[in-house]
Amino acid sequence: MGLEKIRHAVLSEAKAGATHIIDSAKKKNGDFLKSQKEVADQEFERLWKFRTQAIEDEYSRKLIQLQGAAGKQILDKRNILLKSLFERAKHEILDWPPAQYAKVMRRLVENAAENSRARSGSTRMRRTFFEKILSELNEGRGDAKNHS
Repeated sequence: MGLEKIRHAVLSEAKAGATHIIDSAKKKNGDFLKSQKEVADQEFERLWKFRTQAIEDEYSRKLIQLQGAAGKQILDKRNILLKSLFERAKHEILDWPPAQYAKVMRRLVENAAENSRARSGSTRMRRTFFEKILSELNEGRGDAKNHS
């Protein structure tokens, strides 16, 4: 029976040792799995942020491009409208009777002459039409010169 007790004691010790090794391995495995899960979670978070940022950047670029295109369309339409407006004004002004046109142009030239005294500069205009207006203005001003 002594041998049986020894055998039983050895088996019992071996079983306790094996249980201890298995428990230790399970704990190490659990710790390893936990650390690997944390690494995977961190990697997922990093990739998620990176891809989210890439998507936001792409849509920001697209938004800026669309805003630029819309702004260009607005400016193009504004320029067309302004060009049309100036053409219409030009035709209306040129359709005025010569006396009315001369009166308005005389007032504009007088204003330009007054403003040019304050700062240096010159006024450009069509000589044929404005010679009469300029000579009338210069007669009223003794110190003025007729520049064309």
